[in-house]
Amino acid sequence: MTSDPAPHSGSMPVRARALWIVLAINAAFFVLETLAGNFSGSLALRADALDFLADSFVYAAALSLIRHPAIERGCGIILSLLAGWILVRAELAAAHGMPLPDARIMAGMALAAMAANAASLHFLRGAHAGQAVWRASRDDFYGNALVLVAALAILIAGAAWADPAAAGVMAAVFLARAVRLVFPGNA
Repeated sequence: MTSDPAPHSGSMPVRARALWIVLAINAAFFVLETLAGNFSGSLALRADALDFLADSFVYAAALSLIRHPAIERGCGIILSLLAGWILVRAELAAAHGMPLPDARIMAGMALAAMAANAASLHFLRGAHAGQAVWRASRDDFYGNALVLVAALAILIAGAAWADPAAAGVMAAVFLARAVRLVFPGNA
């Protein structure tokens, strides 16, 4: 499994080049969404940023061809901790309220993130990057759409609950992914 079956473009295999591009996109959007989440006050954007971070680790592992149970379990534990943090923040927001996030920033960032994940899917499509890697970007696209729906609910109806609810759903997805990584035979 040391050679890449994908056709070559220059000196770098297509698969590796696609993974590097997608890793760069995900790392950049982790930073952008973290900043936008902090600036707008959106917990859903911060949750989506953490998803970009987690996927950056997935793409880095795919690049190094590491598929070791201990590493996958470690990633699962990290995802569980991130999900726990998001769930606690969402519960605190629901119980004690929090300022209404800036839904325009949320919507703009969600649309940009959807474009980033669509680009990632495009790069991964022909690169034989693996089903798990492709699924991660697809699921991220859905998470971005969820942030957009929350932003629209805030813009249209002033629904303060939409942001922590979207973050809670994303945390549940993180937990499901974490269970599959920590207990691969049982999930």
